[in-house]
Amino acid sequence: MRYPIAIEPGDDGRAFGVVVPYFTGYFSAGDTMDEAIDHTREAVEL
Repeated sequence: MRYPIAIEPGDDGRAFGVVVPYFTGYFSAGDTMDEAIDHTREAVEL
């Protein structure tokens, strides 16, 4: 199943953030956008 996500852009000093609105209170992050999305995918699959 696919869920929409919201990505907060990162920069040299901050990580990229990801929110999955379907899951209340869920937030993930990563040093790169790909890493943040991978972390989110892993968490949603669990």
